[in-house]
Amino acid sequence: MNFWNDEVYKKKLQWNMWPFPEVISTLLGLSQKNEFLGKSVLEVGCGVGNNIIPVARLGFKAYGIDISDYAILEAKKRSLQENVEIELLSGNIEKLPYESNFFSFVIDRSVLTCTSPEVITRSLDEILRVLKPGGIFMAFDWFGINHPDLRFGRYIDRNCFKDFKFGRFKNVELITSFDINTLKGYLQKFTHLDIKQIVSNNMTSEILTETYNFTACKPNLG
Repeated sequence: MNFWNDEVYKKKLQWNMWPFPEVISTLLGLSQKNEFLGKSVLEVGCGVGNNIIPVARLGFKAYGIDISDYAILEAKKRSLQENVEIELLSGNIEKLPYESNFFSFVIDRSVLTCTSPEVITRSLDEILRVLKPGGIFMAFDWFGINHPDLRFGRYIDRNCFKDFKFGRFKNVELITSFDINTLKGYLQKFTHLDIKQIVSNNMTSEILTETYNFTACKPNLG
């Protein structure tokens, strides 16, 4: 069974309408600072297109891939309605159907953190392959090991949890969580890491959420 296709997108549980502002603002800022990279952008796990459609509207050469056929069909409908050109494919991040050294930027908004450590490792190798030398991987909302809703899942191994009964992750198959050191370990083949830990607390200092946003570059050849 394809969990995201059958249990999430088929049931319209994540048909997001609006882009995440930090995704768009970060991409615009990095693009302006790194004009030499060009403007080709891939979003892995693009869902129904709520981020990648606005990216295309801003003049980027936009590509999106998602494991869910339902999500891609909806993204194609939306892109037609908005009259924007995007190459959208149903496929697996572990084996990206793109040539090497092609993309200026790759975006992940809370996608690989919802997979296993093994999938993360293989997918990061693929992201590294398809990025141009100096190209930038931008990731948002990877979950921290102190996120309180992890307690509602069953621990497997290497900070990975599944079978969530309650909380934010109830409709998610897997969550892999991170601290700074484990995140750096996954990203050891990249350079120029810029990692931000984001923690929100209530008035009694109890942690409500913990996530990481980061950018990482493909090393320049030679």
